[in-house]
Amino acid sequence: MLRWFVLLSLLLTPLFPVQAVASDIEDFSRFSTTRMRPEECSEFDTGTWQYSCKHIEIGAINGWIPDTKLKNDARWQKIRKYWNDPDNRLKFAGVACARSDKKDKARRLALGRAKDIVTQLVAEFEEDYLTGNLSQAAYEKKDSGSKCVEVPNSSGPAEADATKRKKPSATYNASAPDDSPEALRRVAERKAEEQRKRTVTFIMTNNDRYTLSLQFHSIKRKGYGWPGGNKHYVFKGGTATYKLQCSPGEKVCFGAWRDYQTMYWGVGKTWRNACDNCCTTCGNTFETTLTDGGPDSYPSKSSGGSGGSALQSVIDGVNAGLMIGNIIRGSGAGYGGSSGYTSKKAPSRRSSGISGTK
Repeated sequence: MLRWFVLLSLLLTPLFPVQAVASDIEDFSRFSTTRMRPEECSEFDTGTWQYSCKHIEIGAINGWIPDTKLKNDARWQKIRKYWNDPDNRLKFAGVACARSDKKDKARRLALGRAKDIVTQLVAEFEEDYLTGNLSQAAYEKKDSGSKCVEVPNSSGPAEADATKRKKPSATYNASAPDDSPEALRRVAERKAEEQRKRTVTFIMTNNDRYTLSLQFHSIKRKGYGWPGGNKHYVFKGGTATYKLQCSPGEKVCFGAWRDYQTMYWGVGKTWRNACDNCCTTCGNTFETTLTDGGPDSYPSKSSGGSGGSALQSVIDGVNAGLMIGNIIRGSGAGYGGSSGYTSKKAPSRRSSGISGTK
């Protein structure tokens, strides 16, 4: 009986193949790379050992696309082939370098940086594609793998060759932590420099008579902005500092506007306006003052029809000197969901917040 059972098992095995899970980085070569970013060693990386590590992550798109209209989104046409298809996977790759006087530490630092790069690439992809109409879709990680190799360290001292690295002197303790003041200082400087390269700082002063709405926009990543999620900063009077996480070298512009009026600064609310001196690149600090925009500047006609609309009636009432204090006090600095005009600035000049949903 046992013999028949074994024979039957052998016959049925080819009929039910088990799909292997990719565990080696070489298994991912059949997928085209979606996004990849390298990070070279800098002058802040010192040590006799140098490693280069590559980390790869593959994933798919899942979730729910509610109706046909959303499927016509141009972004959806680019990513639809990754919708739960095992033969098509999103592939993100990061390559990073690191140096240290300890072999294991150099490898560990390089691998950690490579993984951080992939994490950022996935986050950027989600911001570029899985927002707005496609916000109900989601990225799902399927597998990942890494590979590290030792590379020649061209910046190290000439005597620190491979032979001597394998034979440390008797006074060198390979297990001792590298916590000397000089080593800690170098690590702190390197981290500060890496953080600076990935941060853009805007120092904004609002001298307009109104509380304004404010956003920042990436030129490279279309549709990506800060604070993100179809929101904006509520920019009251005074000076506020905005530190935004960005990609090295990325161009970032600001846009500010009075809600329900035509007055704007920078690229404004629609991001279609040309601007002078309203942009900078990631890694820099930009400082500007928004001067007072003058009297109210409402559109001559509402988008809904002629001057007989409710909005035009209110505007005519303002011009006639009617009291509309309740309407002004009831308005907010958000995009929509409430009626009224841009709010006058509070005397307290409090710092900016985040509000509003389109």
